[in-house]
Amino acid sequence: MAKRYPDFVKKSICKQILEGSSIAYLAKINNIPYSTISTWKSKLLSRGDNMKQKKFSPEEKLEMLFATSSMSEAEISEFCRNRGIYPHMLKTWKKECLKGIASNRRSFDKEKKALVAEVKSLKKEIRRKDKALAEATALLILKKKVQELWGETEDEL
Repeated sequence: MAKRYPDFVKKSICKQILEGSSIAYLAKINNIPYSTISTWKSKLLSRGDNMKQKKFSPEEKLEMLFATSSMSEAEISEFCRNRGIYPHMLKTWKKECLKGIASNRRSFDKEKKALVAEVKSLKKEIRRKDKALAEATALLILKKKVQELWGETEDEL
């Protein structure tokens, strides 16, 4: 039979998770199975208890990431308390930002390849048209020279 834990223990551990402590560390020091703490975290996140804070714009999130980039963990915790956010939210925002950059880079690379291929085909077409134009010009010049040498041709009479 599974061991039951008091609500204050669950809340305390969930609070520590939201403040940035790892599940493995909390499981070890509290002698509670990793899967149990993971389940508590999942339930907490699904209820949205940690999402009662203000919604931040992408610009605000990025500013906070820049502001905390050179801070120690203690300074980050203080910063987060002052802003009404949890340290794990900063980590999540950073992952989202990096994921967005990576996906933008992939789409940029695809677009770049398509543009390079298009430029290559357009250059090929320009070379072909230049050759055709040069040939047409040469024929016109030859026609004029023939008319100058022989005068009017029989077809024109």
